[in-house]
Amino acid sequence: MPDAPFPQQAGRQAGAAIAPIAPAGTAVPVAAPQPPVAPRRSHATAFHGIARQDDWFWLRDREDPEVRRYLEAENAYTECVMAPVRALEDRLYREMVARIQETDLSVPERDDDWLYYHRTEEGKQYPIYCRRHGSMEAPEEILLDENVLAEGHAYFRLGTFEVSPDHRRVAYAVDTAATRLPVWPAPQFARPCASTAGP
Repeated sequence: MPDAPFPQQAGRQAGAAIAPIAPAGTAVPVAAPQPPVAPRRSHATAFHGIARQDDWFWLRDREDPEVRRYLEAENAYTECVMAPVRALEDRLYREMVARIQETDLSVPERDDDWLYYHRTEEGKQYPIYCRRHGSMEAPEEILLDENVLAEGHAYFRLGTFEVSPDHRRVAYAVDTAATRLPVWPAPQFARPCASTAGP
């Protein structure tokens, strides 16, 4: 009576596919997630007589549902890839925050009789722009508090902050749409400073 075939032989004889068996304690490799690929959409532009082809120009359109879906896919891919080191990210973040002096003050800069500076407060994300007249012992005047301006916005960035030469008005521009194109707040871009003391 012929010997019975080994299981591998039986599988080959039956035409079955045999999966390799990993040694005990060996992690079975998992296919890495694939990043999303933005489709190309032909778009030609011309600047100063120079023609350019930008196949990803369509990603500028914030109202396009396809743009949103693609960005969400990128975010999901990033979350998946970075998941194994999430605990390390949190630990590094805590270490860095522990070394940051959240309540801090910049070096005052004198302009005529005024001392201008900005400061930060613990628990607040943005700086506060201030000044004092004559010396740092004088009462503080808050010219602009970015934390107040940022309220109600998912994104906020101060683009420009300037005090007029007579120290009586301040002008600033902000970006609340993440376009990196700051705009002047309506209806007027400049407002009086808290005090008209000084020159």
